Amino acid sequence: MSTWPDSDPLGYSAPKSIEGYLKSTIRSEGSSLLGEIDLQTPRDYAGINWSLLDLANYQINNRVILQDLDAQQHQLQFPATLAIWAVGHAQISDEGGKLWDLLENYSQAEKSKIAKKFTQAMDLLNFDLFIDELQEAQKHAQLASIHAMIPDFAVPKFGQVVGQGVRLNRPIDQILEEILHDPTISKGVARLFSARHEMGLDLVARTFDFIAYGHEVELPDRILNKISVEKVSHTKNGGKKDFPEVRFYERERRPIILVGSSEWTLETPSGVSIEPDLFPPVQVSAYKDEDTKILLFDPSVGYLVFNDDGKLLRGKKLPEHAGFILWSKKTRILSHVQDLDEGYLIGSGWDEWQYAYFQKVDKLELATPTGQTVTLSRSEKLNIETNVVPHLIDGDDQAVFSRFPIISSGQSARVTDNLRNMKYRLEDLGSQLGAEPNHYIDFTVSAGLGRSSRIQGIVAPGLTILGLENALIEGEKREISMSLADGWHFSYPAPLQDTTSGIIIVDADIPTEIVEFVDPEGNEFTTYLEVPVLSWSLVFNDRENQITGSETKLLLEERGHIEALILNNVDQYKPLLKVGSSFFEGKQRGQNVFYDLRTLQQDRSLNETIITITWNYKEINLLSFRKIERRKPILLNSLKDLGTGVVEAGLFTVEDLAEYHRSKHQEHIKYRDRLRSLRGRY
Repeated sequence: MSTWPDSDPLGYSAPKSIEGYLKSTIRSEGSSLLGEIDLQTPRDYAGINWSLLDLANYQINNRVILQDLDAQQHQLQFPATLAIWAVGHAQISDEGGKLWDLLENYSQAEKSKIAKKFTQAMDLLNFDLFIDELQEAQKHAQLASIHAMIPDFAVPKFGQVVGQGVRLNRPIDQILEEILHDPTISKGVARLFSARHEMGLDLVARTFDFIAYGHEVELPDRILNKISVEKVSHTKNGGKKDFPEVRFYERERRPIILVGSSEWTLETPSGVSIEPDLFPPVQVSAYKDEDTKILLFDPSVGYLVFNDDGKLLRGKKLPEHAGFILWSKKTRILSHVQDLDEGYLIGSGWDEWQYAYFQKVDKLELATPTGQTVTLSRSEKLNIETNVVPHLIDGDDQAVFSRFPIISSGQSARVTDNLRNMKYRLEDLGSQLGAEPNHYIDFTVSAGLGRSSRIQGIVAPGLTILGLENALIEGEKREISMSLADGWHFSYPAPLQDTTSGIIIVDADIPTEIVEFVDPEGNEFTTYLEVPVLSWSLVFNDRENQITGSETKLLLEERGHIEALILNNVDQYKPLLKVGSSFFEGKQRGQNVFYDLRTLQQDRSLNETIITITWNYKEINLLSFRKIERRKPILLNSLKDLGTGVVEAGLFTVEDLAEYHRSKHQEHIKYRDRLRSLRGRY
């Protein structure tokens, strides 16, 4: 039994004093998991150099917990003591259901009661109980194992898996998938990261940064000290450009695997090689060799979720703002989701699937083909005022900010400055991240595992861009003004050189402009201005979507195949869509607007239909359905009369018609690739 040191000031050994200290420590850390708090490193409580677990052991060994065994939950006197004891021992013990057997001098009946009181204590301390992840027989020990985060015995193998991911430039979510399927790491880890995928991604990302860059990441020392992987050199953003990833582009209406390197091979479980842009809804693996083979894509669960950039999300996770859900016809959406416009996928076996765009959905319940009910949840994020300058990025595709970011809400935050290898805590939620003269920033801000944000880019004080609030139209040139704070000046382009503010002309046909500026110390920064250009997608019920930036002319009978029109790059402006003499309101979808045109499918009249919007006080034709008059057949005596006859009849020549279709196809490819580049950065 632990003995309290004689050097302790009077009163610090009292059970209530220790409990108060443990409880206040938990509250001040603001962690999502109890095991994220360092329970094993000695602390300066009463000058005795004991850890939180040592203090809890002292309390438990002195049997102070007995007075809680018959108390109601809200009357528990020692919840922090019991919570720290259970989770701390789950960290240092081998995995299994024998946690409560570590309680010495307690009867079996008392141990059973203590197990139940542990779960009540965790609830009282406002920790997640992970009810859906627990099995009834050992649910209390399993809860302790989940909150242990990663038990000590599993940390070395966890570090090896992440280290291998660093060497291979693997994306964070792929490393996490390997951890989830590795039986040697921990069942508790698998339960935790299956239930809270964002926590797993956060933990893997922090460990990745520690191994790759040596950053002092916000992790307990017990984890960092047990990661036995040698530091691995790693190039920033390398994984993003070199590793296959799955994306969904609504205009193609099927998932597409983007392969960043030709060295990767894609294949089905039966060993059949597949192309990256045309494959059926089956499991797909990617590999360079047998040592790097990983499961890239698995639609067997009956649903897939993508964020609004089209990137596949893994686990039971919904995107923070908006995204797409794809589900098979054997899967049912049980939740009511407002404005869920269902569309169908096409090609390569996707005919039995459908998709929909959604936004601001916190929870979504699905009934899968196996009869299981799955709940998808939106990740809770920190609210940080970033003051991003729109349409501007730096050379690493990171944001440019007009002021240093400010933490605006959430709990007390822990900050890791990845560039300067520093970490600190911010208690004032109006605190600013960073300060001059450090204008390159790379911060990881955390209010507990799974509630983290990473902010990277350049801070250019006072940088404003006026004139790009509405996208340009095809062929348009426009004056825009740019300005910087005093002491800064532009060095490029030429009209802005050596000035703090000025005007430049942007061109819709030149998608990117280089903008360079200099700080008061003479440091030059190069950024890229992406010119927003208005385009629109036509959604058909029998073919791939078509994207264009000029009027598309279709035959009258093709009205029966149109489903919707999507305006791209409109930001918050939602113009009315004029269809003949009627007006349609659109639904905001991020920076796009969606117009449902299925009513046109019922139009059996012979009237021509022209669809227009008013943009910057100018009426623009987007789409028209026109009637082709049948003319009297032309009598041709020879093939030489063909050209003359067609011209005399007022019809297009074959060459003219072919050229129109060719130009529309090229325009579709141009705008498709432009949007892909803006969304996918590849």
